[in-house]
Amino acid sequence: MDHQALDDAHVDRLVAQGRVDEAVAVLRAARGGDEHHRTMRLADLLAAHGRVDEAVAEWRRAVDAGVPDAWRGVALTLADAGRTAEADGVWQAAVAAGKPGARAGYADHLADSGRIEEAVAVHRALLADGDTRWAPDLADLLAATGRLDEAVAVHRAAGGPLAPLGRLLARHGRVDEAIEVYREAVAAGERHVRSQLGRLLYGQRRVDEAIRVVREAVDDPADPGDRTNAYRTLGQLLVVEGRDAELDAERERVATVEDALLLAAGEARGRRYLARRPT
Repeated sequence: MDHQALDDAHVDRLVAQGRVDEAVAVLRAARGGDEHHRTMRLADLLAAHGRVDEAVAEWRRAVDAGVPDAWRGVALTLADAGRTAEADGVWQAAVAAGKPGARAGYADHLADSGRIEEAVAVHRALLADGDTRWAPDLADLLAATGRLDEAVAVHRAAGGPLAPLGRLLARHGRVDEAIEVYREAVAAGERHVRSQLGRLLYGQRRVDEAIRVVREAVDDPADPGDRTNAYRTLGQLLVVEGRDAELDAERERVATVEDALLLAAGEARGRRYLARRPT
């Protein structure tokens, strides 16, 4: 087959019709585009049909051709096929060669294959070298193995955004601590957490505090994304709590049609909740 540009839609049609060999041929013949994307599509198709050795060979050809990050495709294909020891070797070689992101990827591979303590060790080494980007991953591993206090300490030592720490604490039932962390986050400029903070407060039946926090988000023009969530949350809370006068006041002060629609969407969500709630 002559070389031609990759037509993803044509490949999809062939696969949907069960014409896998033809799709493979089209992918092998394609040139002139994104080689990483072409190789990924080809290798994924081969692996999905039990042709793992061919898939690995395609990724290795891409490595030899200098396609960026193709080595990662080799490792992931082997791991997905259950060939863990071979995948280990690829990750270890990438780490030894200093490939960008290799150590963090190797830690994920170790965790995915159930070797949590080895993954923790790799993440700790990253932190020791001053790379704090993966601290939330380490914290999640520690929390998942019952070491929540260590996880919190990792977050605190690494610095960075506080929202992930709040979510971690909330997921593990330490709601009062999560609330305080979210308050700390808001004070530090992470305004987008206010809707989450409001929901936690409401879950603790601290209704007035919850509504006050959500209103702060509604009134803050500096964070339109959180404001969008907040309008929905505010409408829902006021309906569920039967605060009709406050809801009327909110409708009166809405400044735009978009905001009115968001508030109405929250009201509708609140009514659906009430309709489902046991009496």
